[in-house]
Amino acid sequence: SADGMAWIERESGTDVGLNAVAFNDSLVVAVGLDTTVLLSTDHGETWSIKYSGDRVSLRAVAVTASQIVVGGMHLQTGDAVMMRSLDGGDSWALIESLPQRDHFVTDLVYANGLFIAATDVFSWLSDCRVLVSLDGENWQSIVLRDEVAASYAILHDGERFIAAGGEGTVFTTVDGFH
Repeated sequence: SADGMAWIERESGTDVGLNAVAFNDSLVVAVGLDTTVLLSTDHGETWSIKYSGDRVSLRAVAVTASQIVVGGMHLQTGDAVMMRSLDGGDSWALIESLPQRDHFVTDLVYANGLFIAATDVFSWLSDCRVLVSLDGENWQSIVLRDEVAASYAILHDGERFIAAGGEGTVFTTVDGFH
């Protein structure tokens, strides 16, 4: 849509459910079920499948000038899964260094030189946390609340990061760590 009112449907090349979309300049990336990553280099006019697997539901994507980071949940274990591409989506590497495997990724944002991932968990015995990275590969787990609550969505409003989630929780931070 050029105006947000009139929309044009485009062929994606897949019939899997898509969960998230992000862009940087003309590069647009959409992710979904079965570890599907779709890429458009012409502002969404045409799409190509850049990665497809199974047993993973990708729920989040962040795109920078130098990399694409995607995150979600392994459907058998419920653990977080994150991958990144440094070559515009041609090749993908699984991020092995996630500090908190039992929290899966629900949203992802890149701003002010930081990647921040909102997370959820299946257990009622866990806390609310986000994952933070300076480079998209090495992640730190930050506890937002010691009580059970998920963080479902995260954004940057130009001044601060804002995370919202279950139990009516809203968290804000300027630096991403505090």
